[in-house]
Formats: sequence, structure tokens, C-alpha cells
Amino acid sequence: MISDAYLDSCNRLLGCMLKDKQAAAEIILKMSEQDFIFDEHKLIFNTAVKLFNADIDVTPQTVGGKTSDEIYAMCKSMVELTPSSVEWTGVWEIIKNSAKIEKASKYIDEMKADASNMATDIETLRGKAENLVGMLNDETDKDSFDYNELQIEYIQNLGNQRKFVDFGIDKLTRTARCPKNGLVVIGARPSVGKTAIALQFCKYMGQHCKVGFFSLETDRLTVMDRLNASSAGVPLEKLQDGNLTPLEYEHVIKAARKKLDFKIYEASGYTPEQIRSDIVADRLDVAFIDYLQLIRNQNPKFSEYERVTYASAYLKSISTDLDMTVIALSQLNRNITKYEEPDPSDLRSSGQIEQDANVILFAYLPSEYELENPDDIENHDSLRWFKIAKAKEGKLGKFKMYFDGQYQKFTEGWNYFVEIESEFDEVIQQTFETGA
Repeated sequence: MISDAYLDSCNRLLGCMLKDKQAAAEIILKMSEQDFIFDEHKLIFNTAVKLFNADIDVTPQTVGGKTSDEIYAMCKSMVELTPSSVEWTGVWEIIKNSAKIEKASKYIDEMKADASNMATDIETLRGKAENLVGMLNDETDKDSFDYNELQIEYIQNLGNQRKFVDFGIDKLTRTARCPKNGLVVIGARPSVGKTAIALQFCKYMGQHCKVGFFSLETDRLTVMDRLNASSAGVPLEKLQDGNLTPLEYEHVIKAARKKLDFKIYEASGYTPEQIRSDIVADRLDVAFIDYLQLIRNQNPKFSEYERVTYASAYLKSISTDLDMTVIALSQLNRNITKYEEPDPSDLRSSGQIEQDANVILFAYLPSEYELENPDDIENHDSLRWFKIAKAKEGKLGKFKMYFDGQYQKFTEGWNYFVEIESEFDEVIQQTFETGA
């Protein structure tokens, strides 16, 4: 017998979907049609999913318009009875478990009928009992796969090129070989340019996919200053001072006409859960986090180590669960200067970052003994080493870049890549041309 508590839970959860876009996004990730018992609830859920995927607001009016006046009345009542869009967090498991129990109850009745039939053999009953256990498990948590089925799937895709993250910097793309569902960590000391390189990646990727930049430290106006310095070729200081020539105004306006699928989030005080919620609601393909150590936690008693460890693991789960790229900027330990070559162990606050990342990239200034000619010496502060310190699918190594702070722009420098052979970053003596 279906309880009033179950019906109330369904009304609250579907009411949240109909009230709030972010709640709808999260619920769609957690629930499916099979998680509901009644056909009316299944219809409302499926209609809401179709509307959401079509980028149409999910409301009683839109759901009712796709179904019937009776469904519209039900949806309207659900919204009126749902005081908050977070109500679903306390009831979704009740709904899923109730559906499993209802399904299992019917199956148990069938088993009783079979058991009362003396002609039924033990193996049949044992098989049905095993099916019952599987029915009560959460199939979405399945993480084992049959080898033979995997080989068939593998052969069907044999010859297809693997897709890796395109950063817009040829050496980095070809050597790091970061998978589309990977976590990338970019570490650097202040003033080296880690936010600038992240925004440069954003602009490039925003031409091809949906990109979000979560700024936990900087307001949107400051971010736009940096973006337009690079895009319009107008010095950052002039944009900040408002001292532009008519031609520079024209350059900024011209740069603004170029459309990008790119969204900036003023995310000061965000928790990992809030970041995920915005990612899901806006269906991002790539999310940049500036920066990892500023992500807060719902538990105020967490130490800095616990907070950053949790945030790192959560960002990794976002990339894998949502099949998307997450690029997180990270501070380095204070004892590392901007001229020292960092290692993954120098990422600030937690060793978990090193474990979670698919790719770890560092930016730092070359030391004086690495300068090769008078031009290098004169432009020392503009030179940067980019070091790939971890790459699960690629090569470890480093290459040089130029950074123009006035225009917030990185360009590729020397035409070689120095490969390193281990986590201890011992430099192999030979260098080789990459053809970039």
C-alpha cells in the first residue's frame, strides 16, 4: 500500500523541478522514470526532462502545455505545496527506495506463487532470488563490466581518434593529452599569470563549447578588464584607468562583437556543491575554478587540509560524473618562489590534489642561469616555463612561453620541449624538436 509520505515526497520533489532550474538539473542527474511508481509522476518527470534538454523553462504551464489540463493542475498544486527549491534533497532517496520496494513486492508475490508449485526446481527459485537482490541494488552504481562485452565495444570503436582537451597551445595539447573528462590543475605563484592563462584557455575553448569561469576571488569587472586587454589589444592599465583613445574604444567594441559560449560566475564563498549545481544547470562542457584553495565547505569545523582535500576530490567527481573538463587553479606553498621549479608536492594545503588530477601544469619564471642570450636577459620578467608535471596519458616535460602582462597574453616561445623522465623531474639531457 502506497503511503501518504511517499505521495508527499513525490509532490515535493516534482514541485522543486517545476520551481527552480538548478534543482531540476540536479534531480535529472539523480532520478529516472523508473524511480516513480505512478504514471502521472512518470509523465511529469519525462516531460520536464524533455523541456530541460530543449532549454525551455520547466514550469506548470510548459509541462501542462505538453500534456493535459489535468497534469497542469497537478503541477500547479505541487508548486504551491513546495515552500523551498531544496526540499527534494531530503526526499529523493525515499522515492527511489519506495519504487524498488514496490517492484520487489510484486516480484516476491510471483516467487511465492512459484514456490507453492511443487514442480518448480530449486535453481529457478535461486535465480529469482538473485534477481531480487539485484532489483534492490542501485544499478546506477554499477562499476563492473563483462570483458567480452567490453572487447566488442572496443573493436567497434577501433580506429577512432581519442579526443583530448584542446588548450589552444599546440605543445600543451599534444604533450599533456588530457581526456575530455579530466581534472587539470594549474599551479603558480602570484603575479606569474595563472589567471591570465586560464582566461586565455576560456576564450579559445568558448569558441567551440560551453565554458564557465568560477571566480572565487576576483569580481566580474576585473575579469572583463583582463579579457579585453587580450582580445582588444588595449593595455590593461588603460582599461582600468578609463583613459582610452577613440581607436582603442573602437578596438574594445569590435572585440565585444565576437560571440563566445562563455559565462563568468562571481563565486566568492561557493562550496563544491554550489559549483556543481551551476555547472549542471548551465550544462557546461568546461569549468574553470579560480582558485581551488578558496572553495568553502558546508562543515565549518573542517581544517584547511580537510576542506581542500574534499574540494579536490569533489571536483574530480564532477569531471567524471558529468563527463566534462574541470580546470582548477591552485596556490603553491609559500616557500616556493616564482623563480623555482615546482613539483606536485608543492601544491598548497593537500596532497589529494596531486592524486586527483589527470594533468598538473605549473608556470614559473626561468632563473638567471637559464637565460640564453641578451634578449632573454632584457625580457627576463616576460619569460615563463610551462611545466607538465603530471600527465596520465601524455608526456612529462616543460617548454618556454612569453607572457605580456600589459595585454594579459601568452604566446609560444622556444621551439623545443624538454622531456623529464620521472616524478623527481630529472631533466633528460637531450631536447627534441616538436615541429610547433
